[in-house]
Amino acid sequence: MMYDNDASRRYRKEAESKVGDFSQRPVVTEQERTEHELRIYQVELEMQNLELREAQHRLQQSLDHISCLYHKSPVGFVTIDNNGRILDLNESFAVMLETPAQEAQRRFLAEFCTNDSAGVLRQRLPAVLQKPEDKVVNLSLKQTAGATLEVELQARRLPNSEHLTCTMIDRT
Repeated sequence: MMYDNDASRRYRKEAESKVGDFSQRPVVTEQERTEHELRIYQVELEMQNLELREAQHRLQQSLDHISCLYHKSPVGFVTIDNNGRILDLNESFAVMLETPAQEAQRRFLAEFCTNDSAGVLRQRLPAVLQKPEDKVVNLSLKQTAGATLEVELQARRLPNSEHLTCTMIDRT
């Protein structure tokens, strides 16, 4: 048997101890040897499955926590694709836009900007997409009531993502 890492050796050792009394008997036939190995593999798999379920539970808790931070933050957050289309936004940014979040999704961020800011966004978006960490874009957003909201867009590309997550800081 090949155990290529410490976890595999640990599972094997623990499984052998759990199978204990069976392994204390002398293994005489090839069938008994096969049954013994199968029982050990079964216990190893049960332990791995339990560990996997626990890891999945911890991961789901972390995802829920991060989602709550994103959606309930007092700072506006918006995730856009490479064309400037809104993929996701938090409640704070929806309030800034005076538009329900569901209505803003799949629309272009430029649609919510004044004409001048829409032009600035379209012009600067390629540079922001190229290297978002060093870029700040000042925009004027049109609110549904007719007012204008001055915001500062700061973009970040999340690891392993082609999309930008942007903070929208109210500068009005």
